[in-house]
Amino acid sequence: SSANLVSKICCPPWPGDGSPCGEATSRGSSELVVPSTEPHGAGFPFAGVDDRELWPTAFYSRLCRCRANYWGHDCGEC
Repeated sequence: SSANLVSKICCPPWPGDGSPCGEATSRGSSELVVPSTEPHGAGFPFAGVDDRELWPTAFYSRLCRCRANYWGHDCGEC
């Protein structure tokens, strides 16, 4: 949503327990995104001007990190 883009947080509540990323039932947790520090290859001439460069930090600073067999944007799939 536009509110998520403004806040740069994409940690939706899992409908099963209502907590972000299903944290209350140990499905996942809201984590700070840490971009790679690896240098770009010679075939990437768009340094500093391409949203893919530090994906997904161009849009979000926090995302769900799912545990064990859980996956999906809200860690709702098993």
